[in-house]
Amino acid sequence: PYTTLFRSGLTAAFEFSEKVLAKNSKLADLILAAARREGILTRSLLGHSLQISPPLIITKDELHFMVDGFLAALGQVEKTQP
Repeated sequence: PYTTLFRSGLTAAFEFSEKVLAKNSKLADLILAAARREGILTRSLLGHSLQISPPLIITKDELHFMVDGFLAALGQVEKTQP
């Protein structure tokens, strides 16, 4: 697998596998930048994981916006990888 998902409530972190990071050690930073362009705030954890922490009060539409934006960011970066 490319990532491992860790989750507690709505807080989640995606840890990229060593195999994926060996191909591109800046992958988390690329996805972070793409997510921000989509309006999604996330942060890199030690350069190999991304964390998402939505607000405590969030609507269903806002959750969809967050997931759709994050998936769009992943798709953008995936297109640029060899």
